[in-house]
Amino acid sequence: MITPYNFTHALQTIDIADINEVINGNKDFIKLELHTFNIGAYATIEEVDYDQAEQESVTSNGNLYCYKDEFLRLVEATQAFEI
Repeated sequence: MITPYNFTHALQTIDIADINEVINGNKDFIKLELHTFNIGAYATIEEVDYDQAEQESVTSNGNLYCYKDEFLRLVEATQAFEI
């Protein structure tokens, strides 16, 4: 589950080039998923077109599905890195 407490850590597990590729892509939404294991966690990011069923599935599992602009605002607020 992505929370305010682990959002920065989740971002830092993703290569900055992958984040920039998604941000500069043609789709309007971003799906950020946190994969947690006994020994740690990592996140994946994907650009997606809006799909209500997918959004409900992603968010019901504690992950993030939002507009690119909202994602950028969250990244800037964390100051995890410069995009």
